[in-house]
Amino acid sequence: MVRATGNGGESPVRLSVVVMAKDEAHNISACLASVDFAGERIVADTGSSDNTRALAREAGAEVVDLRWQGFGPTKAKALALAKGEWVFSLDADERATPALADEIFSAIRRRNDIDGYEIPRRSFFLGREMRHGGWDRDYVLRLVRRGVFHVTGSAVHERIVVEGRTGRLFHPLDHHTCPRFASYLAKMDLYSTLAAQEIAADPSRRAGVAVGLARGFVAFVKKLVVQRGWRDGAHGVVLAVSSGYERFLRYTKAGLIRGGHDVFSATRLEETELDTPGGGEGDEPR
Repeated sequence: MVRATGNGGESPVRLSVVVMAKDEAHNISACLASVDFAGERIVADTGSSDNTRALAREAGAEVVDLRWQGFGPTKAKALALAKGEWVFSLDADERATPALADEIFSAIRRRNDIDGYEIPRRSFFLGREMRHGGWDRDYVLRLVRRGVFHVTGSAVHERIVVEGRTGRLFHPLDHHTCPRFASYLAKMDLYSTLAAQEIAADPSRRAGVAVGLARGFVAFVKKLVVQRGWRDGAHGVVLAVSSGYERFLRYTKAGLIRGGHDVFSATRLEETELDTPGGGEGDEPR
């Protein structure tokens, strides 16, 4: 568990937005424009080689260079940079809609004992909004009162946890993930490697090709049939097949790792955002 309490004392800034980014030149301008209502916007850059920093500064954001230390620790350090009374954690491929912006301001002006708000996320896969298959408006805790939250993180998941009451907002946060299938394949490969390393390190968990086939088939059926992914057409079918394949990969890789064949590299994971809803085996790259 990593604390991310920010600076102490009273703050004249009501709302801070913090965006973690690396090589997000294609996303950062639109992301920051969607939150230009915030009193403070911070881009925590973890080593961009493109013009992400320059574009962020042009948009009026403060840019801070952070050394990558894994998802949880790095996010904790990024959020601790905020000076606002409230902190809105955003990914570079996400956009706050105007309706959400109004709702956020209304929420943080209320005098109540709510210390954090979950926001429904509307996800777009290969350019299409996904309404089924488990991608329909999952709730993510992103708006938190400074000083009363911490960030937990393992190799695969990181999550903001509020030490108080939470509420929910109504209007969605738009998530434009994986506009190209190649980027989704790369994200899936990296995600399955991280998950495989966790599985391999836990002797209570089974691994290997047979387990991977069984888990992959179950994941495919769940996405396509149980969660009605077929209703999203070809995009839903592609997502269901990909989900099953990723599950097959993680357990097969784990078996190979246990057998001494760890040929999977995850040293450049910071280049790919693995933004997951958290909370168990059902998680997948988004």
